[in-house]
Amino acid sequence: MIGTADTEFPVGWGANGEVVFWRSTQNRGDIFYRDAGGAEHEFAVSSGDERSPVLSPDGHWLAYVSDESGRREVYVRPFPSGDGRWQISSEGGIEPRWSRHGREIVYRDRGWFLGVQVAPGPEFTVGAVDSLFQGSFIISGTRAQYDVSADGSELLVVGVPPESRNINVTLNPRGLP
Repeated sequence: MIGTADTEFPVGWGANGEVVFWRSTQNRGDIFYRDAGGAEHEFAVSSGDERSPVLSPDGHWLAYVSDESGRREVYVRPFPSGDGRWQISSEGGIEPRWSRHGREIVYRDRGWFLGVQVAPGPEFTVGAVDSLFQGSFIISGTRAQYDVSADGSELLVVGVPPESRNINVTLNPRGLP
């Protein structure tokens, strides 16, 4: 449960020196940024709970989670303008992460790791959802507990299933050569 006092978590730098941060208050969160001059701006603020913001590698797109629709879903908006919004997940999603090349977003939903090919640009496009693998791993709720390798072929999942002391590493979840 998020506390009643404001809590801020910086999450990244925009392409023009903006600082993106997530602010939680009264059991919900919103996403803001400060421009290079220090002025604060709203980015994703609604009656819902916005969380887990993550900038694309080039700093021009921001993926995040919102439950504004009644279910947590992953969305992308251009940064910092925020003009337009594309839904990435189709049946719920949390903890988005960009691949290092910026053409895939990985997220989690009910124990599954899922990947979606995206094509950032003036006509942002979202591909089909690809199920990568399933497992019992720790879920943070505010930030991803995993990362995507530099070449996009591997995921490193930080967390140990509570029933064991083994560390599970999945290499090459798509079976790429």
